[in-house]
Amino acid sequence: MAQKYFDGVQKATVVLLATGMIGLLGQACRGPAPPAPIACGTCEDQDRIVRLQPAPPGEGQAAFAHPFLLNPDDWKVILKSIHVQRQSQGFLIFTSKDAVEPAFTDDEVEYLSTTLSRVFGHASRNERVVFAVSRHQPADITEVTSGGWFVQGPSLHLVLANYRFAVTMASIRELLWQDPMWTQAGPSYDFVPGDHQTVAPEEDSVRRLISLRLPLLSIAYKPLLLGESSVSAAVPSGSTGRELSPPPTRPSPPSKSVEERLQMLKRMREQELITEEEYRAKKRQLLEQF
Repeated sequence: MAQKYFDGVQKATVVLLATGMIGLLGQACRGPAPPAPIACGTCEDQDRIVRLQPAPPGEGQAAFAHPFLLNPDDWKVILKSIHVQRQSQGFLIFTSKDAVEPAFTDDEVEYLSTTLSRVFGHASRNERVVFAVSRHQPADITEVTSGGWFVQGPSLHLVLANYRFAVTMASIRELLWQDPMWTQAGPSYDFVPGDHQTVAPEEDSVRRLISLRLPLLSIAYKPLLLGESSVSAAVPSGSTGRELSPPPTRPSPPSKSVEERLQMLKRMREQELITEEEYRAKKRQLLEQF
């Protein structure tokens, strides 16, 4: 009986190793995309970039609602609403999850809110906005967070290709600066969706290892910016069996007053994010709450 058990463990280990190698090989063969063009010369420095990048075929880029005009203050609201939960990895598998934390630091929010506002204004319908931000740690380690954004229909979408990815080799950092959507081994985090946020279902674990498919966070930015409450969105049931602990909780954002929501509504109309009819209907609804 003991021998059968160890034989089974050995076979399972071989399968996991082979699957992981296939995934890494596929990623290595794909390689980075062509260098993303600089859209805003003042948007970049040695440690962070925001650029435009042609979307790959099959990503539905024909429906991108670009250019997308949103001011930096509104971007701050969106960026601060995004939370993640990192996974701790044991031998080949994720064994536990860390605490829920904001996806971006205060400094990153300040930088991204300004640069995303500028670069999205130059984006075409077949371009997504990619970014990479880094912070230096002891022992010559640099942690890099990178990914891409695009707007489709009424939702803003975010993919984090890397989250606090520890980089020690200059060649890897160069790859990430050339293509922020490049990832070496797939996600080591989960999005923790809040109000007006949903996470696209993931494929089963074996296929995800092979294709290195990344989670997609969809943000209904209009009700989020207006401060409308909703039941916190969750990953759709039956997505995968990645749940290693009870669903995490995250702090609720402070509620907005009616006056603040009216001001936001006016800005959204001025930025042509909503129509005149939508503005009047929503304004009437808000005034009824007095």
